Amino acid sequence: MTTLPEASVLADFTMDLDEMGPDLHAEARSVAGRTRQAQDAFEVAVILATLGYSDQRARELGCRDVFELAEKVTALLPLFGGPVDEPPVGTIDHAPEPSPGPDRMSLGLLAKSLLYSAPWIVAVLALVIARVSFWSTTTPQMFSTTVSLALFASLIVTGGFMQAFARRGLFYSLQHNEPLLRWALRWTLGAGLAALLVVIGGGYLMLEYVLQAYTPAANRSFLFFGMSIGILLLAFSPLYLARALREIVISACAGGLVAVVGGLSITVGNYINLYTAQWVQFSALWTAVVVALLFDVRVLRRLAAPPVGVEDTSTDNRHVLAPRLGPVARSVRAYWAYGTGFFVLLVVDQLIAGGLWMGVFNYNGLYQVGVGTGLLVLIPTLTYAIAAGYLLPATVRREMRRYRVSGSAGINRVLLAFYRRHLVITLLVGLVSGALLLAATDWLATASLLTVHLQLARDVYTAALAGYLLLGIGAFNTGQLFSLGRAQTPAALVWIAAGVSLMVGLFLSYEFEPLFGSITGLVTGSAVFAVTTTVAAYRMFRRFDLSYFRAF
Repeated sequence: MTTLPEASVLADFTMDLDEMGPDLHAEARSVAGRTRQAQDAFEVAVILATLGYSDQRARELGCRDVFELAEKVTALLPLFGGPVDEPPVGTIDHAPEPSPGPDRMSLGLLAKSLLYSAPWIVAVLALVIARVSFWSTTTPQMFSTTVSLALFASLIVTGGFMQAFARRGLFYSLQHNEPLLRWALRWTLGAGLAALLVVIGGGYLMLEYVLQAYTPAANRSFLFFGMSIGILLLAFSPLYLARALREIVISACAGGLVAVVGGLSITVGNYINLYTAQWVQFSALWTAVVVALLFDVRVLRRLAAPPVGVEDTSTDNRHVLAPRLGPVARSVRAYWAYGTGFFVLLVVDQLIAGGLWMGVFNYNGLYQVGVGTGLLVLIPTLTYAIAAGYLLPATVRREMRRYRVSGSAGINRVLLAFYRRHLVITLLVGLVSGALLLAATDWLATASLLTVHLQLARDVYTAALAGYLLLGIGAFNTGQLFSLGRAQTPAALVWIAAGVSLMVGLFLSYEFEPLFGSITGLVTGSAVFAVTTTVAAYRMFRRFDLSYFRAF
């Protein structure tokens, strides 16, 4: 039962009621019937829109548009049992104290964001120290070919399902609904595991019995590595959803420790037992998988638990009805398409360098040295992009309290400046990191036996730094678009970019030289992705009020 506020409190919220007009009481009563705790005037505008109110109807009621009508209705909500502890969000003139949370960049936030790349960093360190990592080591040409194919296939197959789980799992975790969270896990990551079995298993049968492309031992490596890498990626997904950075680091380090200890134990001078090296890799992979799965159980329980200080409801979760699969699949298909397309864009140039333009694939060691080392530029670039993603919610909360909805030009101006500033800084971080890596070419060529040919691949390496920097810019823009539910745009753009990379790479490889064609395709596709997502994100922030309204 809702208790009406006292008359003295109501007076603070009912100033100029005569100017608002008596008809607005009906609108306020209708909105209060939908929700007694509207968070701000934007939410009221959404409710009015669902009730059929248009700008034309708002003008008939004496308002400029639905936003101004929502602002006036919000002020009336306390008359009908709305919140009265503080003025409704978005209707005050002065700026309150900054909201809690990370609303400014700091070294701590950057360090926290860097931990998202912990599995990648651990894999690189293990490779440099012991020449053995999760999926990289010194192997014969045939084994390098099938292991590379296994890595590419597992990334492409699982990428979409990980994005789908991140989207739907977040939705149910915010509701603290354990049955539906487990349902989302089963139908996203479970479906990803099934797809992995079909693709990797079917690929093995094709390579071994239909195409007879490689040796039986190399084909088995494709099967074992494909399944192991794919399961590792799926096992880490709940940890990333929960932002369980400590658990991510521990899981990655456990596998990395096995790789380092095992790799050093089988190395004598510059000689490494290649057969045993693969068993060390499997041991490292599955150590990380097991540790991550053990953490997953605890993390999922933590996500489903009610917030601290809130008593659990008496609802029997055993009787929670599962949603219909069709509508849920439609709601996450754009995220699935983006996750798949991003990894296609990431690896298509490597497939072309291996001979895809001739209908075959063989590991191109010189090209892989260049692009594999160039990938390092993504670590600092993505670190800053992730940190900027943390800042956006707090910035929006602060600015929503500072400006009226009817004066949304101020909000648009501040949020557009926020986007421009962090886009430029992300670009600068990538440029500085790329310049440092380029300057360190000679040192990198001697840091490991795996990079001894980096000088020979210097042109590929230089172009790869530029291509992956552009890819990082596109990832930054995608994170901003995702923040307001704009998944369709980056999903379409990443596939367009992948198509451009494929077509340019195939054409130039056929007309000129495979290395030139492949790296040019990577840079061109990444540039298309970066430029188009920048335009899309800029348009979103230029009319942030409308974008925020549509996000509900």
